[in-house]
Amino acid sequence: HCISQWGHDFRPAYLDAVSALRAFGSPTILALTATATPDVIADIERQLAVGPLRVINTGAHRPNLSYYVRPVSSDADKQRHLIDIVRGATGSTIVYAATVRHVDALHALFRGEGIPATSYHGRQRAFDRARAQDAFMTGAVPVIIATNAFGMGIDKPDIRTVVHYDLPASLDVYYQESGRAGRDGEAADCILLFQRRDRNLQRFFMAGRYPTHDDFSALIERLRAASGGSPLGVDEIRTAVRKVVRVWWPTS
Repeated sequence: HCISQWGHDFRPAYLDAVSALRAFGSPTILALTATATPDVIADIERQLAVGPLRVINTGAHRPNLSYYVRPVSSDADKQRHLIDIVRGATGSTIVYAATVRHVDALHALFRGEGIPATSYHGRQRAFDRARAQDAFMTGAVPVIIATNAFGMGIDKPDIRTVVHYDLPASLDVYYQESGRAGRDGEAADCILLFQRRDRNLQRFFMAGRYPTHDDFSALIERLRAASGGSPLGVDEIRTAVRKVVRVWWPTS
């Protein structure tokens, strides 16, 4: 999935996977992902360029998961619903929030309510993230509040509840994150707290996620000017593109 849709800003190193495969002499490939749409499957096939893939798709339906949407009228109302859900939950609980600010605010809210919880986001030190993940995975802390930085490779069997405090970026993302519930096959709840204005936050994220056509046109003009109008070599173009990637995706 990271060579098609997520690698650009989530796992940039995966974008080099295809060239690495060529270096190994185009070996047999097994490509695995949990939630690829038909468009993503087609793009993975194009990226790998090894001919038609034999696709095994077992579907997305998991009958042990129950999905709920709870409309809320305000931030205070949303927080009250969240507290009620977490207090009534059994097993382990993940609370997903869209921003670091929301994660920190909810962590403080839980402390004030006497609810044992830890937090996880990309701005924490690696040591703090590892400590939070270990506390949750071992069961020392039953609740983790996190951004989407938490989740890749998480396979804890007793997660009975996944709550989305903010609207996820897409249906694919929601299925991925909510699907961390009920890995043991037992019943689990996936709950979305929906406030209408939450959509504005995701629109803001989407607006800044990828460069526009005008951005690339400006880049081409700058490259042309830098070369004095003469053709650029492959190495020069590669260097320029890497500089652009560091500007737009500084985490890479």
